[in-house]
Amino acid sequence: MTRTDDVRIVSPDSERDRSAIIDLTGKTFGHSYFDWVERCEHGYLDNSPYDWRASRVAFVGDRLVGHFGVYDMTQRVGRGSLRVAGIGAVACDAEFRKRGIVREVAAESVAGLAGAGYEVSLLYGIRNFYHRFGYVTGWPDYRWTVSTGDLPEQETPAITCVSDYVALAHLANVWHEGIPGTAIRPTYRDNPRTGHRGYQWQDAAGAISGFIVCKKSEDSLWVTDAAGDPEEVLAVCRAEASRQCCASVSIIAFPPASPYVRALQKRPYTLTTTAEPDGGPMIRTVSLASALRSLADELASRLAAVGYPAPLSLVLDDGRNQALISYDPAASGSESVRITPAGAPDAIDRTPVLHAGDSAVRMLYGTHAVDTLHADGLISGTAAALQAARLFFPVCSPSLPAFDTM
Repeated sequence: MTRTDDVRIVSPDSERDRSAIIDLTGKTFGHSYFDWVERCEHGYLDNSPYDWRASRVAFVGDRLVGHFGVYDMTQRVGRGSLRVAGIGAVACDAEFRKRGIVREVAAESVAGLAGAGYEVSLLYGIRNFYHRFGYVTGWPDYRWTVSTGDLPEQETPAITCVSDYVALAHLANVWHEGIPGTAIRPTYRDNPRTGHRGYQWQDAAGAISGFIVCKKSEDSLWVTDAAGDPEEVLAVCRAEASRQCCASVSIIAFPPASPYVRALQKRPYTLTTTAEPDGGPMIRTVSLASALRSLADELASRLAAVGYPAPLSLVLDDGRNQALISYDPAASGSESVRITPAGAPDAIDRTPVLHAGDSAVRMLYGTHAVDTLHADGLISGTAAALQAARLFFPVCSPSLPAFDTM
């Protein structure tokens, strides 16, 4: 617990503070207070991965005046995954703004993320604020759009409304396996977005074989989640878009490697990317060594795929911690990569060091090319360090689909 003047910062209590959190954030977000309350009660706060211990609230007396929400997610990076502190519903009571309360509550929460077991953190931020906590821009917001008439026209199975999103988690995990940036389900136990509807269908044996989650926006059908055979998914999108008189279908925030994006790219399509220099999807390392250990299998597979023949080592420095990555081609599988703390000065003297600062997280996710970060002056190191980083951390263009965003 932290006290600054009359502000008290603590972890929220799920029973005592729930209503006050919904009220505060409802006055801050959304076009309608009551829509926001409904969203919180049906998926965004209740039945969600909201972490009550890692989140923080600020009190002035008995009045809850600030909130910094943490959502417990796991994102894929190739064969590996990262435990993510997703940040959402950051809010301050209008009467108490410009007193640094959000800054204090954010700093308190971020400082506790490593102790809570998180490896990285992700948020969708406003401009010119979150960089002061070590967050950097990650991937752009992707929107893949195709004319409804260009989607496959085929007989589709009988469609029913989704009533249980947890029951769809396994299917989503099967189709999203290995796709960078996608979340390992379940995340939200219910649909966290008001106005978005889920539709599912079954195979001949009666098992659920596919689903989409979508919303009409003007004359376009926005698809925020999907699983199942890609051509069948697109055919269902066409049928639903036609039913709702939508001229186009947009797949929102799916990564380029998604099977649905690849299927869509067989047709004439438009890709719109929105990238913020300081805002939008932003990421941060929390526990560098733990994150690298979680990615050890993926790092090993990358070097094995290119047939790298010699031992290779690199010290990665994120400005807060250092970790030593060691590759031994003689070892098998994940045993070929070891991650250890780089605390011994003599070990650092013998190993190339890459000073990546806050951009280290971009390398973990594969959002930016090592050479681009170096050319922009965001990372520095010897030629050997840069070469090792190129091998360990290629670009893989992740994105978190819209259904899972905080």
